[in-house]
Amino acid sequence: MAKFTDTIKGFINKHFTGEVTCAHCGKKGKVMFFSTMSDDNRLCSSCKNSIPAEFHFNPKESTLEEFKNLDSFMQYTKNQLEPVFEPDREFSYGDFKVDPVNCLCKVNNSFVFEISNILAYDFSFRAEEFKDGIFSSKVKGDVYLNTLILREPGAVFGETAIKYSAKGKAEKKMFSSTVTYQNPADLDEFLMKFDALWSRFENERQQQEFDDLVEQKAKELLAQRERATLNA
Repeated sequence: MAKFTDTIKGFINKHFTGEVTCAHCGKKGKVMFFSTMSDDNRLCSSCKNSIPAEFHFNPKESTLEEFKNLDSFMQYTKNQLEPVFEPDREFSYGDFKVDPVNCLCKVNNSFVFEISNILAYDFSFRAEEFKDGIFSSKVKGDVYLNTLILREPGAVFGETAIKYSAKGKAEKKMFSSTVTYQNPADLDEFLMKFDALWSRFENERQQQEFDDLVEQKAKELLAQRERATLNA
């Protein structure tokens, strides 16, 4: 009976009442309030919650080094980007704020990030039928940011409404029940501006990737020639 009791006490101490230390900030506390990482390091709830949901951070599937990389990015955006972020109302759309001068963005109350860090994005207007069921040449709806992916360190913004009660157009053919919706004019205007800004960085990135590939192939060819010369 004593051995069984000791086993129970050991289990409780290991998983609930034992004291551990956060591998990142050094905070001490009960093990039940800490997360165990994939490399067996412990992470306190404060450190865990410091990573925004967009990173889909799961301590059980991450290492301490991976957490530190995310934390470094958050410190960078807080100390370097936030202080200079000045959104331009004429360039932004709803809760998607854009600073075209410093080339920065912010969605809702998330962190500030660089436009050059965006890998992909998609917006859509979802029109709604009027309550009386009659379609008009104008219709209200919400604009969604369907997805936005940051290249590094890999944040993914999921479906998010960024503007409510936006006004678009609805066209219904005389002999058809099919209704065609058109984006609000201000959404198309925003996308045109933002696409141009983002494309500039994307073109530069693709050119850099091409230049790096050419340089790598040139080095490989040079190395092959040197080996051939030595073996001749």
